[in-house]
Amino acid sequence: MPIAKPANYKEIVEYCRQHPQQLVVLDCKASWCGPCKALHPKLVELAQKLPNVRFMEVDVEDPDHEDTVNAFQIAAMPTILYLVGGNQVMDRTVGANLTDIKTKVGRVVGMTL
Repeated sequence: MPIAKPANYKEIVEYCRQHPQQLVVLDCKASWCGPCKALHPKLVELAQKLPNVRFMEVDVEDPDHEDTVNAFQIAAMPTILYLVGGNQVMDRTVGANLTDIKTKVGRVVGMTL
């Protein structure tokens, strides 16, 4: 499944509320961020392997995502959030730490990645 690009914070919350049992992995990144660019293809690969997990990405510099940045207190890029049931953050990864991302996602889906 491709990585979704929600238009704004409200769209993220609505998706999560409509799919309360589904893990949403939200990649908060910036276009100028080198580690974000390096991590992106790895997240695309994970998204393809895990169709039951919804991967999303937002550009923190997009004015339409100011509410997203504020609501989730994003201060560094990349920040990966693990969401369920709306805007409930189960956990987060700060930095392009693929091992940590795989561990946290794998814990929720019940498999080793």
